[in-house]
Amino acid sequence: KMAAKGKDLSQQLVELISSLQEQGILTDYFDDIKDLQDEINPHFVDEIFTIFLRVAEDYRAELTRNLSEPDVNYPEVNKLAIRFKSSSTSNACGLVALACQELVDASEAKNKEGCLVALDNVNREYLVAKENLNRIVGMEREIYDMRLCQNTGIGVCQFGVLTFVQISSLFHLSKHTQLLAVGGQVLIALAKYEPTVWVQKKSLM
Repeated sequence: KMAAKGKDLSQQLVELISSLQEQGILTDYFDDIKDLQDEINPHFVDEIFTIFLRVAEDYRAELTRNLSEPDVNYPEVNKLAIRFKSSSTSNACGLVALACQELVDASEAKNKEGCLVALDNVNREYLVAKENLNRIVGMEREIYDMRLCQNTGIGVCQFGVLTFVQISSLFHLSKHTQLLAVGGQVLIALAKYEPTVWVQKKSLM
């Protein structure tokens, strides 16, 4: 049953990516990025897009700040727009990259109104891309979790991000508890309790 669900979800992911590529939201370069994900790097797509989204937010904030100034620093806006375009292109976000090019052109023309209109377009396309990248990452994680369960035979229960103290209190963990690092996650295997508790590694720091 779980295997069938995993297959269905994988097909949904393929169809989602294909649809986004047809709309131009993602470029075909996305396939090259995904090809770099394998058993050695099972979370490659997740990590790449998490970094991109964080950097993109910084670009958006800096562009907004610069274009809010009475005297716009057009060379700075131009530099940021070019970098944002480059980052979007290398992360297969086609429509974001096109919108960034409009901002590049407007900043070169030193047209403030044109820059503001272009930035609105950048923000709109970015939010669409962000929503869909998060959907892809979420589906990738779910597929990975199901495969992990199938391969290990371990039941997984998602408790969200809990601290080790909270988990210890909840399950009365002892020194006999085993911590297993699996694919960047931590599985807390409990001899007396089922199912196994799964939390992010960072929550144990």
